[in-house]
Amino acid sequence: MAWISVTRLRVRSFIYLPQFFWDTFKTMRQAERSSGFLGGRLLVNAKNVFWTMTAWIDEAAMNAYRTGGAHRGSKEQRRRPSALSVRL
Repeated sequence: MAWISVTRLRVRSFIYLPQFFWDTFKTMRQAERSSGFLGGRLLVNAKNVFWTMTAWIDEAAMNAYRTGGAHRGSKEQRRRPSALSVRL
């Protein structure tokens, strides 16, 4: 059974968008190269709200991605968490 991760992130100001897009590029590349990655999508809503959906072969693969590489670095840069993560 696959593990699906759905996240929502609101970028608080346009000033943060260039860094957000760069981090998004790096984390998408990391995900695509990760063992156990089945697929994913990035969706854009109004008012700087972004949704991600990723599918993983198992929980271990998802956790390895989440806690390593570019994804971990981008999470550590955020001072206040503004993401909502739901495991389905």
